[in-house]
Amino acid sequence: MSRIDPSRLLAQAGRLCLTLVLVVHQPIGAAVIIVDASCDLADAIESANTDASVGGCASGSGADEIRLTQNVDLSAQLPQLRGDVTLEGNGFEIRRADAAPDFSVLHLIDPGPITLQNVTLSNGRASQGGGIFHDGASLTLDHAVVTGNVGGIYAAAGSLKSYDSTISYNIAAIDGGGVHAYYYVGPLTIVGTTLSGNSAGFDGGGIYSGFQTGVYVTNSTLSGNIAGS
Repeated sequence: MSRIDPSRLLAQAGRLCLTLVLVVHQPIGAAVIIVDASCDLADAIESANTDASVGGCASGSGADEIRLTQNVDLSAQLPQLRGDVTLEGNGFEIRRADAAPDFSVLHLIDPGPITLQNVTLSNGRASQGGGIFHDGASLTLDHAVVTGNVGGIYAAAGSLKSYDSTISYNIAAIDGGGVHAYYYVGPLTIVGTTLSGNSAGFDGGGIYSGFQTGVYVTNSTLSGNIAGS
């Protein structure tokens, strides 16, 4: 009778577990949409929203990932982003051009979830949420930067989580220079995030939270934020 090698069995079991983990974490029907010279960001968002090819972009399918390969200067407002989408910035920036009309850099709507990672959003201008106007989606910031916007993040509904991100030097005419979480947002979770140099004309230079919003801040820095009242 041949002898069973226990170490060999353990190695085989480890490979099987790794295979199972990879299968579980691979999104079913996911599509990767690359933003480059042949596919602009507006068309990439429409491709993700409609699960169809728009412009020179790949067709969306299920839980999509939009990947930037360059900085994006916006001369016009982007389409609203909806559905299960990850926007992978690869360290690049999405910026409203100085000569463009006022608009939010990103406008997110139901149903989500939406993840913004390794991306900078800047120079947006809006009465609410110049950086991000977030209306109903489950939004996660992961190593993202929201900076230099008139109105940082305005969350009207849904949930907002920020991990290892920076929300800085945003200005709100009324409330919530960095983050304005409206009455039915929850929870607002801030982990490993810096909110600094933000200002509001009235309340909440860094964070303004509505009455129905739970706020959890962990291992984060709130510094140099200013509120008029």
